[in-house]
Amino acid sequence: TIQDLSSYIRLVNPFSLALIQRYRVGLGMSTIKVDTLNNLIYTGRSHSGEVEVYEPTTFMPISTIPTDGASRYMTIDNELNNLYVINGDKKRLEVINLVTREIVAEFDVGEGPFWLSLMGER
Repeated sequence: TIQDLSSYIRLVNPFSLALIQRYRVGLGMSTIKVDTLNNLIYTGRSHSGEVEVYEPTTFMPISTIPTDGASRYMTIDNELNNLYVINGDKKRLEVINLVTREIVAEFDVGEGPFWLSLMGER
C-alpha cells in the first residue's frame, strides 16, 4: 500500500491483511504500477516531475524517468511497451516508451484526471 502522507510502502498479505514488510521511500508517493513482464515497479509522487523505477526484491531505486509534472495514475500498454502517466498538474496524459524512457506523446485530458484503462494493459 502507498499513502501520500506516509514515507513507507507497505507490503500486506491479501488474505490475512498482515504486514509483511515495509520500505522507506519518502513522502508523496501517489501512484504505483508493477510491470510483471520486466519485473520492475514504477512509482510516481504527487510533488515530483519524475517516475522512479524500483527493483522489487530489495525495493532499491534503479532509475528515474522524467515527466512534466506530478503523476496521478499509471498503466502499461502490453503491445507497445509504453507507460501511460496521468499528469494531474498539467491536465494531460503522457505516453513514455519504456525502452528509450522518453515521452513519445501527450494528450490533453481536461480538469481533474485520475484514472486510465487500456485494452491489453499489464
